[in-house]
Amino acid sequence: VAQATGTQDAAATLLADFDAKLAEGAAAISAAGLEGRPMAFSDAYVDGGQLSIRPFTGGSLAGAVAAELGLPSAWTIEGDPDYG
Repeated sequence: VAQATGTQDAAATLLADFDAKLAEGAAAISAAGLEGRPMAFSDAYVDGGQLSIRPFTGGSLAGAVAAELGLPSAWTIEGDPDYG
């Protein structure tokens, strides 16, 4: 997208800032002694009187960010191929 819009420099800065925040978060998690602790993240909602729980496994964006922070997915199921 940055190449198509001619904003490669801004994109590089944003990516570097994002990577720095990930490193900062990972360091804080490690300092708290939580690195490697499995984490389960989900979205739960009621639709038509039925409870639905959508797990965000390691293949999801949330799961991938958590793994970068040092928190592996606690879900033992495979995620949806499109959504993780």
